Amino acid sequence: MHRAFLNRLRGYNIKEIVAEATGEWALRRIRAAGFHLRCDYAAHYRDKLPCPETRPFLVGVTREDAIEGEGSLVSHVFVHTPPRLGLRAQEKEMLRRALNGDTDEVIADALSAALPTVKSWWQRVYQRVEAVAPAALPGREDEGTAGARGKEKRRLLLNYLRDHPEELRLP
Repeated sequence: MHRAFLNRLRGYNIKEIVAEATGEWALRRIRAAGFHLRCDYAAHYRDKLPCPETRPFLVGVTREDAIEGEGSLVSHVFVHTPPRLGLRAQEKEMLRRALNGDTDEVIADALSAALPTVKSWWQRVYQRVEAVAPAALPGREDEGTAGARGKEKRRLLLNYLRDHPEELRLP
């Protein structure tokens, strides 16, 4: 299983993942990630088995399996933390775009909003984070210059959101 795929699943309240592995090499890799063999389709072939590189297998893992296999690559997908920040839909979209590297100007254009509106969304998000999860934005407002502090604050917030994708999930 690719780490990028598993990271995309983080933050959801997932109960089970089922996938098909093609080939014995893929089966070994996916089982090493914490998945279990559910079905070897060999019994479904009447004439001859496909070659080892194309033989299909059904694999899966449940939340219970993942908890038992703590430390496996797939186990962190099943850790569900409910969102704490209570972000609005437009704030979530702004933050998703910021995580992708968009500037405030690009975000404003994409969301059909004025640049000052985007700036006010940032301020509202910072206030909410400072009230609910103050450890996400360490430091004091009077440290350094205001411009550098704003960039640092944004960097810290975006790092927090990378570690807490549940905050940006749609309901």
